[in-house]
Amino acid sequence: MYIQVGCPLDCVFCETAKGKFRRNLTAGEILDQICELKRAAGLEHKKINIVFMGMGEPLLNFAEVARAIRTLNNPLGLNLGGKRITVSTSSFPDRIRALADSDAQCSLAVSLNAPNDELRSELMPKAARFAIAELISAARYFVRSGRRRVTLEYVLLSGINTSNAHADALARIARGQPFKINLIPYNAGRTSPFPPVSDAEIDRFVRRVMPGAPTVTVRRSRGTDIDAACGQLWTKSLLESKT
Repeated sequence: MYIQVGCPLDCVFCETAKGKFRRNLTAGEILDQICELKRAAGLEHKKINIVFMGMGEPLLNFAEVARAIRTLNNPLGLNLGGKRITVSTSSFPDRIRALADSDAQCSLAVSLNAPNDELRSELMPKAARFAIAELISAARYFVRSGRRRVTLEYVLLSGINTSNAHADALARIARGQPFKINLIPYNAGRTSPFPPVSDAEIDRFVRRVMPGAPTVTVRRSRGTDIDAACGQLWTKSLLESKT
């Protein structure tokens, strides 16, 4: 789902960052995407799960995202509870706390992608101005506010953040915390700066993390054939329109 047109964060593994940030979407524009997709899928009368993740950083469009979530929660809207709506953010501890204190009912996912600040600053230079310790503290605050368990998202970049040492460090972050880990194999974009991660590498990493982490899942992305998977949402036509 689009939350902004473009993205200002420039994470090195994300094709979406290739297009410059244009503007925030309004709550109406965000909701319109959901309504159109429900109609196209024939799900007008069914409850669905929604993730604020795709193009843009949700917490940099906080007011409109919160307004959209409140409409989704409302019985006169889609009447969706917090467990069916997830906001995925790359950073911004203060806004995570603000989301926890708001009346917008949702779950939280934190896009971590590295188990230490040094590597995270290489992969996510703008998001990493906030230390991992700050993010984890804000995530714990979110849970203590009465919300559900937080998901730590981790894009697997072959040979970059997939060593046994990285797995052990990630497990230590999650150990004893109300978190679950969602591992996301890297989806190559048009520029493909990283090689694809192998099934064997994924399996080894999962086995290494699993004993220390409460829950570990692996996301199998869809839409890679049309450049619509995680980290691929930017089109050639939008890139060309900047010139």
